[in-house]
Amino acid sequence: MVTTVLITGFDPFGGGDRNPSGELALELAERHGLGADARAEVLPVVFRQASGAMRRLITETRPDVVLAMGLAGGATTLRVERIGVNFFRGGPDNAGDRYDGEEIAPGGPPAYFSMFPIDRLLAESRDCGVPARDSLSAGSYCCNEVLY
Repeated sequence: MVTTVLITGFDPFGGGDRNPSGELALELAERHGLGADARAEVLPVVFRQASGAMRRLITETRPDVVLAMGLAGGATTLRVERIGVNFFRGGPDNAGDRYDGEEIAPGGPPAYFSMFPIDRLLAESRDCGVPARDSLSAGSYCCNEVLY
C-alpha cells in the first residue's frame, strides 16, 4: 500500500514577494524520494479560506499524512507546532481583513493537539543537522487556523 502525503505551504503575505513554505511544499512533493504519493498545494493567506482549502484537500486526497508548513518571521530554526487554538487574531490577511479574538469554529473545542510524532521529527531533524524545536502553539494567524 502506497502512503499518501499532503504537503501544504502558504502564499506570500504581509507585502512579501515570496513565501518559502509554499515553495518548499511544491518542491518536496516533486522531489521527495520517499516512495509515497505526494500532493502539494499552496494555501491562501486569507482567514477562513485557508482552513476551507485544507478541508477540501483532505477530502479530495484522503491522505495518510498531512505536513502543513508555514512561515514565522524571525524564526531561526524549524519549529513544529503542538497545538492549534480556536482563536483568530491578527491581520491584515491578504484580503485586507483583521481579526481580534474571534473563534475559528464558534462553540468548538478550545484547542486540538497535533497528532504528528513531534518528538521523533525533532530528533531526526537534529540528527540531519537541521536546527529544530517544538513550539507550543501555532499562534493566531492562518497557520493556526489550518492546524486547528
